[in-house]
Amino acid sequence: MDMERVTQQEKERLAQEEGAFAALMGYLKAERGKIAPSVFNKLANTLGYPRVSKDNLVHMAERLKEDEVLNQIYNKAFDRVIKLEDIPHAFDEEQSLNEEDIFSQVTNYIVDNEDTNAKLREHRKLQREGAYMKLFMKGVKKYLTQELKGMPRAKYMQTPRTKSLNGDRSLVLLLADWHVGALVYNEDTGGYSFEKLTGMLQEIIEQVIGIVDELDIKEVYVFHVGDIIEHISMRNVNQAFEAEFPATEQISKATRLIIDILTQLSKHVHVTYGMVAGNHDRFNGNKNDKVYNDNAAYIAIDTLFMLQELGQFPNVTLIDNRSDTYEFTIKVAGKVIKVKHGDFEKKKDDQKIPKHIKDEPIDFLILGHIHTTRIIQEDFSRFHVYVGSTMGANNYSKELNLPTTGASQMMMILTEGNSTPWFIPLMFNKEGKLQ
Repeated sequence: MDMERVTQQEKERLAQEEGAFAALMGYLKAERGKIAPSVFNKLANTLGYPRVSKDNLVHMAERLKEDEVLNQIYNKAFDRVIKLEDIPHAFDEEQSLNEEDIFSQVTNYIVDNEDTNAKLREHRKLQREGAYMKLFMKGVKKYLTQELKGMPRAKYMQTPRTKSLNGDRSLVLLLADWHVGALVYNEDTGGYSFEKLTGMLQEIIEQVIGIVDELDIKEVYVFHVGDIIEHISMRNVNQAFEAEFPATEQISKATRLIIDILTQLSKHVHVTYGMVAGNHDRFNGNKNDKVYNDNAAYIAIDTLFMLQELGQFPNVTLIDNRSDTYEFTIKVAGKVIKVKHGDFEKKKDDQKIPKHIKDEPIDFLILGHIHTTRIIQEDFSRFHVYVGSTMGANNYSKELNLPTTGASQMMMILTEGNSTPWFIPLMFNKEGKLQ
């Protein structure tokens, strides 16, 4: 009988320890943007809990995904519903952490070690520069091989492109900010994952095919407006806490999604595809250190051209902007469209088009980045358009007090000889279904 009581007490102690760890992780993620093992252990020791290794923290992150109770504790601590003083001490119910005392507990350690850490970071950076790209591309090759395995050669005939006539309609599908690999826990929007993204894209494709048949669409244009992957270098945290897959796998899965979209649509109508790079697509998280064109978009575009040379996509025209992956300009139904991600745009500037005009006027400037749908008319019948994100609101937008936007993408229908565009925002509910 005593053994049964001891066993139950041990189970309760372990459950309390896991709950305390989940709450500490949520607190640190919200307050510091990362879960540093050194700071975590400082707080855990103060509460009477044992130190944990980095590997144990990674394992705990996996437990958060699998255990609904621990996941709720983490999210409530992140949202500050559970505060530090609410986390129970391991042995003394009278003791607790006070947020006002946290600074004094961790500051000495940080100051004492900052000089050493800075030198180590510089040394590791020099070591990485020679080997990083070799290892990165090895990973991309590995995951791309898995994603493209068994992919059949195209079997349908190429549909000849005819000259557009007055009244012909073209559909422009605008995709943006997929952030493949990102995980979002958000009760208001239903959260986000790769599985949810694939479901939303399938909904979009089915709707596009329906509109093509219903409105006798002659051409479909698919433009991806950047941030196709999440990429861990944009977040100063351990990969396990923020993403489903490493960056190499993110690129491979995102590329396969594009392939699937082009394959499905091009069976019904000729498709022109183009994409630009966003800030999350670059390989170096520091924009001041980036190498021009060194991004995930280049790999995706280059892969599509390689597949087309091998016989895929006979009914697809690929826009080749590999020399400058950050923008492209194309004419659709007589209108000039320019596509950029928009991370360098001034937020409060309602006249964005003039600074982008070079050789000819721009009728539509397509942007992403802000995860919000906006359609702004400028001079005459010119518009700049912001495409939303399949992710919807996330922790980043919440911390900045930005709107709690739902997931969205967009379509435009343009008619040859007509200046009136049809804007069709594609809005999703919490379950990832078109509303």
